[in-house]
Amino acid sequence: MGRIKRKKIRGYDEIKNYIKSNLAFVQVNNNIFDDIYEKGKITEADLIVFAFLQLINQNKLVLSKMEIAKYLKMSDKQIRTSIIKLGEIKSKTNARYHWIYGELREVDEQEAYLVNKKIHAAYNPVAQKNQKITHYYVDFIPPVKSAKSGEVKYHSYFNVHIDEFDLLHNGILNRKEFITYLFFNRINREKANKSIYITISKLSERLNIKLNQNTHKYVNKLIDLDLISEVRPANYNFKIDNGEEPSSSYTPIHNLALMNTVIERTSKKTAVNLEKTEVDFDDMEDVFKELEADY
Repeated sequence: MGRIKRKKIRGYDEIKNYIKSNLAFVQVNNNIFDDIYEKGKITEADLIVFAFLQLINQNKLVLSKMEIAKYLKMSDKQIRTSIIKLGEIKSKTNARYHWIYGELREVDEQEAYLVNKKIHAAYNPVAQKNQKITHYYVDFIPPVKSAKSGEVKYHSYFNVHIDEFDLLHNGILNRKEFITYLFFNRINREKANKSIYITISKLSERLNIKLNQNTHKYVNKLIDLDLISEVRPANYNFKIDNGEEPSSSYTPIHNLALMNTVIERTSKKTAVNLEKTEVDFDDMEDVFKELEADY
């Protein structure tokens, strides 16, 4: 039986170091972009909250909305609004965690809410009785494939490392720029050893950016910050000279560098079992003083 730990960690560095000492990155379903963000169902803030929630869920870490807001440099109201919206949207996946053992399993494709919630009973030392605590978690995980060996692995995902949220927290990128940055993680094909070429107008279309000049500005900023690199094909200038829009291939070099530092663990990781999980709060008095953190 898994146990969700609520640590007395209010500071940015403490949260970050806790996550880095456990599972420093998360694998996010590609369709959070393809089927949801690109179709205007969620905002930049919603997508950021989704990825961060999945990362803290993976680390069996419970944070209040205030702690999440401080970490992502958003307001409490924005966090609450995003979680409510994410809890109302469904999309399809064939992956589920076993409700008892927490094992990742392949099932028939079915719809899942992007974010779901569980109500846990926890002892309130102030009231000296058990009270309900709401815990929110990501149910929309990447699809999986079962190997002949029986091992189940994710596919159709992109990686997000905890250090990448520094770009938001430290004000290096705004939300739109950060989502543009994450999109290059999404379209990277490193394992396939295949470059994807894309035009600025296509980037604008997929990222819901109205003006191509803004997309240019965001891309150039990411290049200048050495977060992504650009490769232009041999016909790049020829197309410009002939009034055609050229395309480029972009590599998320910052993300790849972070992922290269991650030590792959050979032991099996048991995911959080949110159906049969006890909440072990070591600062319950503070929690119940923050019941507005019930989102």
